[in-house]
Amino acid sequence: MIKNKIALIGSVVLFIICMCLFFPFPDNHMRGIRSSFMTFPIRNEEGYIPLGIIGSFLFIVAIFLLVISLAKYRFRTVVLSIIPIAFYQWL
Repeated sequence: MIKNKIALIGSVVLFIICMCLFFPFPDNHMRGIRSSFMTFPIRNEEGYIPLGIIGSFLFIVAIFLLVISLAKYRFRTVVLSIIPIAFYQWL
């Protein structure tokens, strides 16, 4: 089921980094966000947010590594990994 163990570990590490970048603290409200990608703010009223762009890029790389590392059940695993991050902002 697992083709590449190193890619799987790298994917998990990148997912953890992505989740830690914008952990929703109670006093940290994302106000003025004009565009976002999977809870990563990309742009606000002052301009682009570099940390949000880096987080989005790391998220895409983590999904890519996850697809490379699995031999079976790729679609199911990708969907099951996207759902928690999509609902992460409502914690």
